Amino acid sequence: MYELFYGFKEKPFQISPDPNFLYLSPNHNRALEYLEYGIERNIGIILLTGEVGSGKTTLIQYLRQQVDRKFEVAIISNTNLSADELLAYILIELNIQPDADSKALNLNLFRAYLKSLAVENRRIVLIIDEAQNLPKAALEEIRMLSNFQTDDRMPLQIFLIGQPEFRTILNSPGMHQLRQRIAVNYHLDALNREETAKYIVYRLKKAGSAKNPFSTEAVDIIYQATSGIPRSINILCDSALLYGFAEEVETVDGVVVKSVLTELNLQPFVQKNVPDGPPLPAETPSPPLPPASSIPAEPPKVSSPDDTIKKILFVLKKQLDKIDLKIDLKFDLLRNEVLKKVNGSMADERKRYEDLLVAHARIQAELERIKAAADAGGRKGAAPDDDNSDEEEMGGESKKPSQGSKFYKVTKVN
Repeated sequence: MYELFYGFKEKPFQISPDPNFLYLSPNHNRALEYLEYGIERNIGIILLTGEVGSGKTTLIQYLRQQVDRKFEVAIISNTNLSADELLAYILIELNIQPDADSKALNLNLFRAYLKSLAVENRRIVLIIDEAQNLPKAALEEIRMLSNFQTDDRMPLQIFLIGQPEFRTILNSPGMHQLRQRIAVNYHLDALNREETAKYIVYRLKKAGSAKNPFSTEAVDIIYQATSGIPRSINILCDSALLYGFAEEVETVDGVVVKSVLTELNLQPFVQKNVPDGPPLPAETPSPPLPPASSIPAEPPKVSSPDDTIKKILFVLKKQLDKIDLKIDLKFDLLRNEVLKKVNGSMADERKRYEDLLVAHARIQAELERIKAAADAGGRKGAAPDDDNSDEEEMGGESKKPSQGSKFYKVTKVN
């Protein structure tokens, strides 16, 4: 919607993970190096954690594009599975039809497939995304799968990708054996203020923009509101560009970003942790806290994501209605201008056409007059002497009329 207005070829701040838009900050680049090192050295299970929206999935998608053809990559993103369902899901991702009733048969199918890859000097890279959602039985299943070996080689590489709480799960009782299998682990931190600015510019350039519409003040507020989490940055920047387009402002400044945070209620939606620094200016002063004795035991209710989305859609609809009104007004003005020019041109053409009709009528009348005069003269010239006509028909010459004669000489042309 706003791409043409700001000169983009595509939307620069899509929320869905896109490896083509991956910004390799120093932290992301270091994480990628750890992942690549784990694959090259074939050193067992690799752990990558990070906040929601920090870019873990995008990084994995990027890595998937870079790996050699000798690696067969399977990504498991639906992790609300039991141990048996997880094994079946892995087989499906490897294009192997699992048995619906026998886990033993499924394990045998998996082992046979690993052996066939080992013969070809290939191996599986199994990526478990959102691993914090796996039950402990499924995590134990992953540990058991890592036991498969062929000719002292490890034909299976396992990546565990999760949110920070996954580290707490791994440190809980019963996870000691799985924790020992983890050879490489890395935590993906959020972007700092400088990296946030570079991230915004990078995505704008990837989208084809020749200039950055965000002011320095806007970037400061964006960083402060999002804590440098890439997905939150995308949400806020995309909303700010849409708001700026609706208001027809070429520069997205701090006022625009504050308006977006307020009108769309994006503050709780994008902010994970409040960073160090001055807080965002509040639209209205916060009410004083009640006495401790009157504070209810239950925690205060927070707007659900559905409520936030409804508010966003409501405000966006208002913005769209405003855009539609502006389009209608501009269309009416344009239509009136076009009709005015067309009507003026038609009036000029109509006048020229009428002038031509008048000129044509005059010429036609003159031709009729000349023709009538010629016909009349011919009839009078032939009446006195019929021999003249005979003589003319035989090739002779007609008599010359007298000096005062009113007759015209009529000569027949063969």
